[in-house]
Amino acid sequence: MKALKLAIAFACASTVSQAQTIFTFGDKPVGKQEFMTAFNKNPGDEKDRKKSLTDYLDLYINFKLKVQSAYDAKLNNLETFKTESANFKRQLAENLINEEAQENKLITEAYDRSKKDIRVSQIFIDYAKDTAKALEQANKAYALLKQGKPFEEVLNNVSNDDNNKKTKGDIGYITVFSLPYSFENEIYSLKEGQYSAPFKGKYGYHIFKNTGERKALGRRKVAQILIAVPADADEATIKAKNDLADTLYQQLLRGAQFDKFVARYSNDLHTVNNNGLFPEISIGHFDEQFEQKVYSIKKNGDYLAPFRTSSGIHILKLIENMVPAKTAEEDICIKQKIESGDRLVQSKNNRLKKWQIMTKYKKAAYDETTVFAYIDSFIQGKSITTFSKNIDSTLIISFAKENIYVKDFKNYASMLNHTANVLASRTIPEQMKEFEKLKSVDYYRDHYEEYNPAIKKQIKEFEEANLLFVAMDKNVWSKASEDSIGLRNFYKANADKYNWNKGVSGILITVNSKDVCKELSSKLEGNISNWRTTVSSYGGVASADSARYEYDNLPIKQKIEPRIGFMTSPEKSTTDELYSFFIVTKVHDALTRRSFEEAKGLIINDYQNQLEKEWIKSLKTKYPIHINMQNWNAVK
Repeated sequence: MKALKLAIAFACASTVSQAQTIFTFGDKPVGKQEFMTAFNKNPGDEKDRKKSLTDYLDLYINFKLKVQSAYDAKLNNLETFKTESANFKRQLAENLINEEAQENKLITEAYDRSKKDIRVSQIFIDYAKDTAKALEQANKAYALLKQGKPFEEVLNNVSNDDNNKKTKGDIGYITVFSLPYSFENEIYSLKEGQYSAPFKGKYGYHIFKNTGERKALGRRKVAQILIAVPADADEATIKAKNDLADTLYQQLLRGAQFDKFVARYSNDLHTVNNNGLFPEISIGHFDEQFEQKVYSIKKNGDYLAPFRTSSGIHILKLIENMVPAKTAEEDICIKQKIESGDRLVQSKNNRLKKWQIMTKYKKAAYDETTVFAYIDSFIQGKSITTFSKNIDSTLIISFAKENIYVKDFKNYASMLNHTANVLASRTIPEQMKEFEKLKSVDYYRDHYEEYNPAIKKQIKEFEEANLLFVAMDKNVWSKASEDSIGLRNFYKANADKYNWNKGVSGILITVNSKDVCKELSSKLEGNISNWRTTVSSYGGVASADSARYEYDNLPIKQKIEPRIGFMTSPEKSTTDELYSFFIVTKVHDALTRRSFEEAKGLIINDYQNQLEKEWIKSLKTKYPIHINMQNWNAVK
């Protein structure tokens, strides 16, 4: 698998200006710049640069030959290859578009905000169908606050929202991602005790106040058993529900299985099919009383005594107190939320006009009233026979190399109607605006290399590396594995190479507990004849493997005595929490020949090397190599 290690470095060089040809294969030249670009990605021993360059020249020639043979065999036309290339190109463009949209800046901003929680109060003034009056009231409230009037007094005098007055404006603590990005920006710009100017939201005007700050409580994974209590439940029913919750809690403390109780007793339809597990919990997404209970649990695996909310009686289990990432770059959760949330979309929308100009976006002239009525009728399941038969082929927007028709928007609107997407509740004209934005970003991403030529090089690098693997698999790896006759003939011709060195046969027993490992080794000591039955009696806790080992390839670190019955002490794995011990069942003091099956892995590897050498030899005949010694010596 040498090609696996070298492919990326080789593929990183694409053919550029051939001002100084280093070598040709067939009629194809490879220039100094291309070769040195590849070499400098894997320069080898810097102390002996000439030798490294010479060694690399042979490897690079072989790489170019293999890739060219793949192109000639049209392996790049395979559906799997085309799919992988398309996916790579799309993901590469998506990442670069996110960079243009300053994703890293958004991630850093969110990470910094995640370090603190802010308690927020607000004065809310509903539009109440009169946005001008709402603005007038909001400005009045702001003026009163600047005069020094108490926040709650202004709220009671100006707000027209009963719930805002009932809660005294208190929203509770929020953190990053708790509220829409525009709200979050307003709130995180305030110092403790400060209030904002009137802010226009979807339903009214807001004046936010930072009433306190604390170190962020972070994120948690929590599971629950919810015992529903009907709103009209009588005292007897309530008592029965409380008794059941207490009984379950006590049994959990004694070791009962939480997931079984969830399946049998929990009434929470959102979590019951996931062993009671909530989506990741952070501040600002649940009722404050519930959040306080969640964050009061101290240790992973601990249970919280039953408590009641308007939803019913809860028994909570802390699955994980998620440790904050040390840097913004390490916080995968924040990155995922940025990429799936509104802030990256907004940042892309800010650049949309520029992208639309580049892609020659143009909105077509069409009868919007008729088209919107047609889409609405289709979604509502009403008759569409009154509309033109050709309405689906009506052009709505176009780009340099693509046209978008009514049928495309119809499919989009229909998809929205069958999902929980918030756009499903918007009007058809609003959905059309979002559709146009979506198509503009999609087109820019799918044709990204046309506007950013630098990624053509990266795409070529990936395709050549991928082609190398495809060609190697066809001509070497799979060919060797599937050629059973060739493998056996190769073994017969080279049988003297495949010998067992001195070593032992034995049983390696692995257990997931140190104490159980000691117990099992004690049972087997001096009584290994019945080892299979003894090990199997431990079920999935213990496993055993019987095999032959050479002394330089033993499965255990301890020194092994070459005598039958010798048993090592339990030894902890260096990679996980498993413990193992080894029992010697046979000693091999002489070299012996491996059978075909015993040597098969080695045979396949050697046979692959032979096939690769034969393949390269044939390629050099097909594509004769000529090295320009003058240019090559100048490189060295």
